[in-house]
Amino acid sequence: MPTDSQSNPLAELASIYISRGAAYADEGMWDRALLWYERAASYAPEDPFYTSLLAQAYEIAGRFPEAISAACEVVHLDFVLRELDGAPAGHPTYGALGGQLPLRLALAIIGRSCRTLGDAHGAVRAWTALLNLDPSNEEAWRGLLDAGSSLVRTAGAESAWEAMYGSYLAEPTNLQASAALEDSSNHAVLCPVCGRGE
Repeated sequence: MPTDSQSNPLAELASIYISRGAAYADEGMWDRALLWYERAASYAPEDPFYTSLLAQAYEIAGRFPEAISAACEVVHLDFVLRELDGAPAGHPTYGALGGQLPLRLALAIIGRSCRTLGDAHGAVRAWTALLNLDPSNEEAWRGLLDAGSSLVRTAGAESAWEAMYGSYLAEPTNLQASAALEDSSNHAVLCPVCGRGE
């Protein structure tokens, strides 16, 4: 969620800009929406909610490198906000800024954008990171299957990817299906593209 705009005039401007951008986005006018989202993100650079909306607008507008860059920034902000979750009063906390929602959106944007740009490795890393957060995310499983299949060259390896996905569909809690995923539920997610967040 957006920061408390009453205590910060720049955050208030960012909130206004997001509203204007959303109005254009609702009308399908993504070039105009982008202008307002860019302004909002520049006035509230510490807010992953605004930056994730900007990344989403870039993706919809077909500006995939910029979408990846903005989404990577969300991943970095997620790490910083987790570290500051016990911050002094008045500082926006991780939970107050939407928790994992912007992070999940950012990872999906990275996965889709990397795949569109032909970066299957980046897509696999993004989808895997998203599955670490949400093992039942259907889009992430399909994206991982698609990107992973494009990396393999033999029918046996492709069948292994399909078997892993099929095993998940049969039983979402199946450990065999998630064995390929690193468990990161207790630590922050590093950006699957640039590795930031350390």
